[in-house]
Amino acid sequence: MAPLKGAHFLTSIYPPSEDRGPLADIDFLVQEDDWNRAVELMISIGFILRQTENRQVSQRKYHEAVFFSKLENGQYILFEAHRQFVQPSRHPVNYNDVWDRAYSSTFEGVPCKRLCDTDHLLHLVIHLFSHRFSCLKRSMRDLELLVNAGNIEYKAIVPRAIEWKCTRALWLTLSLYKKKTNSERFDKIIQQVRPPLPVRLLLKLLVTNEKEFLFKEIGLRKEQLILWTLLMDDSHQSGSFLFSFLNSRIRDLLEK
Repeated sequence: MAPLKGAHFLTSIYPPSEDRGPLADIDFLVQEDDWNRAVELMISIGFILRQTENRQVSQRKYHEAVFFSKLENGQYILFEAHRQFVQPSRHPVNYNDVWDRAYSSTFEGVPCKRLCDTDHLLHLVIHLFSHRFSCLKRSMRDLELLVNAGNIEYKAIVPRAIEWKCTRALWLTLSLYKKKTNSERFDKIIQQVRPPLPVRLLLKLLVTNEKEFLFKEIGLRKEQLILWTLLMDDSHQSGSFLFSFLNSRIRDLLEK
């Protein structure tokens, strides 16, 4: 397994003196071939597999599993297992390559894998895309520490972002980072991945460091329709995601 984003950053790039804020759960990535074994192992050590009621049937079955263990004080430890960062129709990540680039490490003394810092940077971008650029303050701090303390392969960022279809989200993320830090470190990359002028103007209008997404809390589907339409890299990505979304909704209706 490999700890993802929050848990990884907290135990790798955040100094002990700095508080990243509470973790709602601990996310980790497992390989597809290890999925059933991971479920068995979590249950064998006392964790309970919890159905995520707020997700559709098709999402619960394929994308993730949540395990919890109740403590004596009534609180819970939550682990969330993933086989992927996000739906492949939205971001076609080659996970074989992700695991090939991962290196051996530990997490709280337990042997594990750590994803390379370049993949963590792009995972942060994909996460911001998926969550409509919410929690920007913490994400910008994560990026800042990753830049300063991590081992990012700068030449790999653009080709990998093109492969994962997150170039527009990368442009917006790095533009917000530049505005916050006045750093010129990513200037060349910003130029390489910048979307057409009308898209740039709209994204800068809709998302800022101060207000995050301008129309936040107007409803999940409306937020997605407004922002994701602009963040999709091309019509093929949009079409693939729309087909996958409609297909999953039909499956949800049939399985109710």
